[in-house]
Amino acid sequence: MKNTSSFYLYHVQDPRQADWIREHLQISWSPWAPGKTNNGVVFCFDPIPPPTLAGLLRVQVLREGHPLNPEFDDYVVEGDRNRLDFLIRKFLNSSSMASPDLFLAIFETNLAAKLIIDAQTGKIVDANQAAVRFYGYPKAILQQMTIFQINRLSPEEIKAAMNRAASEKGTAGFLFQHQVADGSIKEVEVFSGPIPYHGQNLLFSIIIDRTNEKAAIREKDEIQAHFRLLFRDAVDGIFITDPHGYYLEANPSALAMLECDDAFLQGKHLKDIIYAEDIQKLPLQLEKLNQGIPVRTERRIMAKSGVIKHVEIQAQRLQNGKLMAIVRDLSQRFEAEQKRKDLESQLFQAQKMESIGRLAGGIAHDLNNLLAPLLGYAELAINQTREDDPLRQPLKGICAITEKAKNLTNQLLAFSKKQVLTMQAVDLNMLILEFRTLFGRLLGEGIEFTCELEPQAPCALVDPGQLEQVLLNLVVNAKDAMAGKGKISIQTCIRETDSEKWSCVRVIDDGPGIPNNIAPLIFEPFFTTKSAGEGSGLGLPTAQGIVMQHGGKIWMERINEQTVFNVELPFCPPQNKIVEPEEFKGKHILLLEDDAMVRNILSEGLRNLGHRVMSFENGAEALHWLDENPSYPVDIAICDMVMPGLNGRQVGLQIAERFPQTKLIMMSGYTDEWNEEISQLLATRHFLQKPFSIAKLERTIRNLY
Repeated sequence: MKNTSSFYLYHVQDPRQADWIREHLQISWSPWAPGKTNNGVVFCFDPIPPPTLAGLLRVQVLREGHPLNPEFDDYVVEGDRNRLDFLIRKFLNSSSMASPDLFLAIFETNLAAKLIIDAQTGKIVDANQAAVRFYGYPKAILQQMTIFQINRLSPEEIKAAMNRAASEKGTAGFLFQHQVADGSIKEVEVFSGPIPYHGQNLLFSIIIDRTNEKAAIREKDEIQAHFRLLFRDAVDGIFITDPHGYYLEANPSALAMLECDDAFLQGKHLKDIIYAEDIQKLPLQLEKLNQGIPVRTERRIMAKSGVIKHVEIQAQRLQNGKLMAIVRDLSQRFEAEQKRKDLESQLFQAQKMESIGRLAGGIAHDLNNLLAPLLGYAELAINQTREDDPLRQPLKGICAITEKAKNLTNQLLAFSKKQVLTMQAVDLNMLILEFRTLFGRLLGEGIEFTCELEPQAPCALVDPGQLEQVLLNLVVNAKDAMAGKGKISIQTCIRETDSEKWSCVRVIDDGPGIPNNIAPLIFEPFFTTKSAGEGSGLGLPTAQGIVMQHGGKIWMERINEQTVFNVELPFCPPQNKIVEPEEFKGKHILLLEDDAMVRNILSEGLRNLGHRVMSFENGAEALHWLDENPSYPVDIAICDMVMPGLNGRQVGLQIAERFPQTKLIMMSGYTDEWNEEISQLLATRHFLQKPFSIAKLERTIRNLY
């Protein structure tokens, strides 16, 4: 029978309601014009209040434009698909279904795929055109198939579903996977209910394709799962807040960054996390985010512990209106940047100190060359005058002034780290105790002086005279800051790490301290807060130079309202004291010095001490004399390191090779000329820095034996 019937939807006052009916009933529709000849079934929908009711569904059968049965109606609640299916079934089971044309009209023209299935065998009895299109099989083929060939469930599960549908009073809903002609699997939702027909148990099934919907749900679930995975495992911190900036959620990295747990952040606002000085722009940034404008900025946040961290923030508004901020911890970068700046500052300081030190060393050398003959002549003159000679006192004054000038040049050399050190193992406790009386007299009665010494001897390999200079400078520096009253103490200790061991000295005073703006300058050469003429500005720089030349460290800190200067020197085990050498007779000495004035002074001084001296102006002359007099018993060779032609080092090497029994003493005003390598090369550790007294030269000679 040719089907000429069609469905019409009419009398819909609100187009949105018409769309809703079309979506839920899945029928084609067009407005029905009264008086027009139409055949088929008319679904009429009247929207009525309240809002929870979608309206009144009326169904009538038209023949030639006239209704064939009384109107059939019922209420439909919005979103209640089962109610709609029930009303359709109710209509189909009514007397209006008596017309074959009517049944075909409903079955064939509906857009939803429909199957009529034998509830006993699962055989597909009939299929509408929508089902033919959906499954991809011709209708004749479908009518030869069973539902077992389409449904992906096991036969037992399919049979159970059919039994359930057949036993339901209403329509049963199922979610299945159906395989279509091309082999693909479709996700379907099936509404199935019993239809008695000539004694047969048939199932009328409406099949709705949910493949895309299910795929979308799966994709959404996968995206959400992926997001949760990224959220959980992200190295950067991720914060979720409401549109106003109140905390909702944070990932583990964010919680670790703030050193807290989720409970601590509940109820908190962003302003409770961001460092107080950085929250001024927060309201404007929240406004931008809520307008959909991404924000990227650098801020400081405060962890629960109070630690301030530099972070980079990239924030944006999510589709659900929440705000998401990705926070990257920049603390390491800022620390590295600060370290780089500190290193640059240290490099600049080192270069500056090196330049000043080179200048100071050069000046000190020139002064030493001038002071050497001045001191020597003054000593010779004193030795040649009687005790009651009126010239003796002025000569002693010249020696005293020369010694002061020498001390100044020594400070310059110490500052420039070019002082020649005579290293030996020194017990710091013993050194401090020897100077305790001197320190007490130096400080006066108004300042209390105490010592707190480590019971285990803190020994260090140092030049005792240079370390005494360091302690003296630190104590004087503390005294000058105390206005004549207070307390100064010296402490010693031993500090050990996994790889190092240090002997430590601390000079502590309870004076007013050093202002913060001055503290970075205290080791600057020639910097002083004293009035003109009261200080050279070399005390602390000299101490620093000496300590660094010993491979140690010196720094200042403020602890419990006290100023503390710390000196750390590499630890060495204690050593037995050296026994003083016995008296010895005059020695045969070869003296090599290009400066005639210095040469004459040293020669005369040595002769006055009972030594036999052969002096030479240059190295070639000295070596020639040795070649001519190979049997002359040269006990000691005293050589100036820097001379025109063959210098003292070259002559000393030849003497060491040719006359190994001869002992060497090297001297110079240039301390750069002497180092450990040269000392080992010449097999001597005896070096005299100009200017030096005849008495010191004599002590050095005695130390050779």
